[in-house]
Amino acid sequence: MQRAAGVKRQQDRSHRTRQRVLMSTVDLIRKKGLSSASPVRIAQHTGVSWGAVQHHFGSKEELLRKIVLLSRDQFHEAVLAQDYAGLDLEERISLFVDSAWRHYQSDVFLASVEITFWHRNAGIALSEDISRDEGRTAALTRAAIERVFAGTAANTEKLIEANVYMHCVLTGLAFHDILSGSNNQIELHLAHCKHAMIEIVKGSPQ
Repeated sequence: MQRAAGVKRQQDRSHRTRQRVLMSTVDLIRKKGLSSASPVRIAQHTGVSWGAVQHHFGSKEELLRKIVLLSRDQFHEAVLAQDYAGLDLEERISLFVDSAWRHYQSDVFLASVEITFWHRNAGIALSEDISRDEGRTAALTRAAIERVFAGTAANTEKLIEANVYMHCVLTGLAFHDILSGSNNQIELHLAHCKHAMIEIVKGSPQ
């Protein structure tokens, strides 16, 4: 029992350290930009040695990849945390978009965008391309869509198409906020996005 308890405590400490490194790196990227996230600066900002960071993540590239994956997972957690029971299709789409937009304003999402775009523009692949993760992201998306819209009889492929459209719109709005400051028409843009998604979903199945 004592050995099991000791292993559990070690696992808990390891998890806390990993989360601390992840969130401290996100904070560093958001405050100083990705170019500032050198191994030395990451270690200083986190308060642990770079050797400890390597112990948990292996390399800086793997640490950055984990931030991108964390953003993906947090998106699904955000939309699935809502209560869709008893809502019709339009109401579910509205709640889905609103919860997604809150995630798009998070530091984790914004840091993940900077990481992804910098690597693409520099012609450097992440240690594992997030878009080619053996279908895990696509499977998570499909599972989330099917849970959110269960019982609505909406076509799953159309829902996925509408989800892709939403991501494009929200990414654009997030960039607008970064480049131009607060957008006082955000509610109008979100309403347009919701309307367009409804039209996509109600279209004829392919």
